[in-house]
Amino acid sequence: MEKIFKTVENNKNFYLENLLKLVREPSITENNYGISQTVKILGKLLKNLGCYVTIESIDGSNPYIIAKIGSGGKKILFYSHYDVQPIEPLEEWDYGPFIGTIKDNLIFARGVADSKGTILSRIGAIDAILKSGMKLPCEIIFVFDGEEEGGSPTINKFVEKHDDLFDVDLCVWEAGFLDYKDRPVFSFGMKGLLYLEMRCDLLPNDIHSSWATIVENPAWRLIYALSTLRDAEGNITIDGVCEKIESIPDEEFWSEQFIDFDMNFYKEKLKIKEFLPAKKDAVKSHFLKPTCNICGIHSGYAKTLIKTILPHSAWANLDFRLVTGITPDFLYKKIREHLDKRGFNDITIKEKTKIDSFFSPPAEKMLVNLKRISRKIYSKEPLFIPMLTGSGPMYSICSKYNPKIVSHGIAYYSSHVHAPNENIRIDDLINGIKFIADLILNCQSFI
Repeated sequence: MEKIFKTVENNKNFYLENLLKLVREPSITENNYGISQTVKILGKLLKNLGCYVTIESIDGSNPYIIAKIGSGGKKILFYSHYDVQPIEPLEEWDYGPFIGTIKDNLIFARGVADSKGTILSRIGAIDAILKSGMKLPCEIIFVFDGEEEGGSPTINKFVEKHDDLFDVDLCVWEAGFLDYKDRPVFSFGMKGLLYLEMRCDLLPNDIHSSWATIVENPAWRLIYALSTLRDAEGNITIDGVCEKIESIPDEEFWSEQFIDFDMNFYKEKLKIKEFLPAKKDAVKSHFLKPTCNICGIHSGYAKTLIKTILPHSAWANLDFRLVTGITPDFLYKKIREHLDKRGFNDITIKEKTKIDSFFSPPAEKMLVNLKRISRKIYSKEPLFIPMLTGSGPMYSICSKYNPKIVSHGIAYYSSHVHAPNENIRIDDLINGIKFIADLILNCQSFI
């Protein structure tokens, strides 16, 4: 491995230059600006490796990129996405979000942590192996998603069309990070997601606020309905939902891992006084419990002048992060039943996107080898968590063939993912390339 690690160091500027090309293309899911150019850049990088590359859209989606290289009895799938989140609020960025500013060993750009840097770490790993004069010991398959930030709405159709693509031995997911002690954090599943709109329309138009004596206000109506979904401690109170939560295998092992996950650091970083729920079991709640979150709420007049009205409608966007046992379809049905039972038949709910949760318990040899590589590259013992607290199409990609799974990425505790000033450390990019190179060359140990 030393020869390959030296190759990585010698080509550091090459990898950095290619990453800067990637992050300087916007590729925002919502408006498609920069998508086609990003696809061209990635396609060229993959072809230069020697990959066989295909690019296609499903029902007008942003393009999926498929690339294959290598051969052997074993197969590794690398899943990543190249689309990025919107950049607002723009005024909170210290540097332009698509300039690719380098300062103090940091690269600032939208998408550099989530997940263009991770994409480059995988491409760079194969490049380093080949430049070192070595052969790939297995077949490598890349799948790059162009709509992950929008919930990957066509992923199921894509997977169905390319079923054989996902019959692999190991899936290396795109996410993962280094914690505040620079320890790599590995996970083996993802929470699911139900994103929906709740809406109350009671009048054809706004009316004078004096009518509030006898006319129902849809904003109050919506607030009453929302307040029945969750209690003050953050617990979901929708009838029949929490009873469906399934315990993950080997909870004692995960509880031991949670001991090393110091939430006090994150409390200080987030600048909050206390965690939900009720100051206890914060780590366990964070990784193993579902959420009910209001992403945005709107009604009536909300500007700086005075306008006394009774608004005609009110709406809120909600997301629910789901754990094993709770599917999006089940939750949607239960929310509808819950609201109707309490007389909120006038509240409409509209599903916007849904993703199932997925968890693949790691084998002992997977954990042993993750520790080995972590000590070698990061000089740290890793942390293991069962699930990433975010969501992605892991269920769609992995549920049929159930390969071994591990999530690895190059973000760190202050990467500001989905926020202004998103960034990575250059050293983490280089270490990420080394990590993936070691994993590929020693894939038999993982599989």
